[in-house]
Amino acid sequence: MKTAYPYLLLLWTASLVHAAALPAPAPEKVQSLHAAQEAARRLLPAEQRVDMRIDHSRATVAMVAESVTGLRLEVDFSGRSAYISGDIKTTAHRRHPRDSRYGVDLLGGGINVSLSPFGGSYYILNGIYDKGDGKNSSLNIPIKGYYRDMEIRQPGMDLNVKWRASGYRIEGTVDPARYGKKELAILGGALTALTHGEFWQLP
Repeated sequence: MKTAYPYLLLLWTASLVHAAALPAPAPEKVQSLHAAQEAARRLLPAEQRVDMRIDHSRATVAMVAESVTGLRLEVDFSGRSAYISGDIKTTAHRRHPRDSRYGVDLLGGGINVSLSPFGGSYYILNGIYDKGDGKNSSLNIPIKGYYRDMEIRQPGMDLNVKWRASGYRIEGTVDPARYGKKELAILGGALTALTHGEFWQLP
């Protein structure tokens, strides 16, 4: 062992020198590797089922429930205003149907989002909100209307919004990395405020 030790030490030192002499990977190769990793991540299944119900059966109160995330909202109406409580807390103001920009503004509780006509039979949910980490995030969700029914088709969100007796059922899938419980709450709250009672009409 005494004879082998200097030899092993020499080999270890030589390996360190060889490793130090190796060139660092080129920046473009590092970027290419990161791009490949990101592409692989996008190929992974990243869908979460959505099953949300909006209950409009009462005149001044609507309820929202989503079975997968456990989302719950109560929307209390007074004229063209509504207070949304539950998993988000904010105020909704509905513009008058005679307003060419008839829609809903959600303001308060870290939310500043509008649901407004966007040409033809489209609405758009657009604005900023506090995700809960102290940083603002943005929403930009186009919604296509068909008389009472609607649909949302965009990257990360594929939803059908169907009228059912006294309310709506929203079904489909979302990418949970983009659209979590808070984003679904904002969407559900805005749609509930827009479609409740005598003020509801598609453009």
